[in-house]
Amino acid sequence: MDEARTELANMALAALSHNQILTSLDDDNSMLGKMCRRFIDIARLEALSEHNWLFATKLSTSGGLPTPGMGGGYMHYRTHDMLRIVSMHDAIAGIDSTTGLQWLAGTDGAMFTSSQSVIVRHIYPHNTPGAWPPLFKSAVSYRLAFHLALPVTKSVKAKSSMLEAFGDAIMRARSHDL
Repeated sequence: MDEARTELANMALAALSHNQILTSLDDDNSMLGKMCRRFIDIARLEALSEHNWLFATKLSTSGGLPTPGMGGGYMHYRTHDMLRIVSMHDAIAGIDSTTGLQWLAGTDGAMFTSSQSVIVRHIYPHNTPGAWPPLFKSAVSYRLAFHLALPVTKSVKAKSSMLEAFGDAIMRARSHDL
């Protein structure tokens, strides 16, 4: 797959003071390689959910379905790549309008607005580590280390330490995401 994923796994292992180095995450069939593959995408999605990252922001349009029983509003569906909604705008007013559109979250990914056609600014599940900012990579590696800590070190203290390191790293990454 990607050398950057192997680099993330090795960064996580180094944070845990583990001396094994993976040469290719995708080809490593050791227990360690399997655990890294199991948790790397979870760590990525958790870190992406922490902030409205500029590098992972995308615009999508949505045409709503009328909801006559709900006061004449419209129902839009959240797509699989809408990890986190940043803002919603009326398509006619445009994305540069001074205020976003008010909306309510429903069940099963439904979003209710007063506009039939909307532009949704959202965080998508950016899965190309080679294109991530360095501080975000660091944060993801600490989150991965958090998930690996107990199986690798058998230490609750190490797990707690990795969670704290992730918190610090995510704050640094946020402060540089301008």
